[in-house]
Amino acid sequence: SVVASLHAREGADAALIYFGRAAWGRRQLEREISRGVWGVVADPCASEILDNPDDALWRGLRESGRVQWATH
Repeated sequence: SVVASLHAREGADAALIYFGRAAWGRRQLEREISRGVWGVVADPCASEILDNPDDALWRGLRESGRVQWATH
């Protein structure tokens, strides 16, 4: 896993850390999930995440077919 690789210091010399805050209105998150706008990446690897600029990372992940879009 990415976290295990970072702990073992394998595959990457750096870490990306994002800070932020998310707040949703009443039932907003449920509506977003039902529209399929949230996804989970299957089998990410540390170098894939750490060695790509943000725009290339997300584009590549979407194109890889490994994003599982959440719905309920």
